Amino acid sequence: MHIEQPNQPDMRGFSVIVAACKQTHGIGVGGQLPWSLRGDMQFFKQLTRSTQDPLKRNAVVMGRKTWQSIPERFRPLDDRLNVVLSRNADAKKAYDIPDKAPPPRQPHTQSSGYILSTGLPTRAQVVLADSLEGALGQLNAACELGSSVETVYVIGGSSLYADAISRPELCQRVYLTSVSRLKEAEAAEDGKENAGELVACDTGFKDCDAFFPDLDTANFRLVKSSGPKRQAANPTPNPTPNPNPSPNPSPSPNPNPNPNPSPSPSPNPNPNPKQAAKGDKGALQYEFLEYTAAAASSSVHSRNPNLHPHPTPHPNPS
Repeated sequence: MHIEQPNQPDMRGFSVIVAACKQTHGIGVGGQLPWSLRGDMQFFKQLTRSTQDPLKRNAVVMGRKTWQSIPERFRPLDDRLNVVLSRNADAKKAYDIPDKAPPPRQPHTQSSGYILSTGLPTRAQVVLADSLEGALGQLNAACELGSSVETVYVIGGSSLYADAISRPELCQRVYLTSVSRLKEAEAAEDGKENAGELVACDTGFKDCDAFFPDLDTANFRLVKSSGPKRQAANPTPNPTPNPNPSPNPSPSPNPNPNPNPSPSPSPNPNPNPKQAAKGDKGALQYEFLEYTAAAASSSVHSRNPNLHPHPTPHPNPS
């Protein structure tokens, strides 16, 4: 049951990005991702870094455990304002949270109306907040810090996700990547001779210990779906962990013109994913889904005035 929150005009709106198992809504196991999806990782990176205003950047809000799950060499996530939630008064020292990030690893240029922010090193790159409310208050567009931020993204973990989607008056969009395992068909199914072909596995990822809550259909409605996509078994290992992104089914031009983008890991990166269930060959099926708040407040600060036709980067740039 959603508890009505008091109207707080000093808090700005945000979007949620998450990848979750279709069957169980699992999002992690042992502080790591249960899978490694290259297209999903790339989407997370592109979406959270892309801005329309070259003088602004986006903010990513995460819990302390999510911050710690990112490899130290990739913290903070570059070209974004990192907001870490912790009630520990000594959090900066305890969790190795810097005040500022080093200069960007490489410049980025404009493409298709969006600009990959350069993340000016003179501006604070990491800030602390004691709660989601505190973070959104700091990111209020009327404040100095918030005025430099174009879009706010909540990137986990599970308790922060639950808090975020319980606020439909502020949570404007949910980008959900729905992930399933694939298995070999053992015999003809549905009257087709498809033994040996890959089909969706109903069991999902049972070993997950962190979960994304159910979306209340009274508060969120599905507006876009990419349709099922597949990743072959045993993809070429990525030398560095990448993003845990979210869904956007609408095709659009590749916003990253740089042929060799610098790595940008995501929450709960998984450099050593668990072996796939026996028989499924490690192949995955996934689908990008986009939800919007059923009745988003018009007073909420958003990415742009026309929130619904949100032109986001393609999850699988060629």
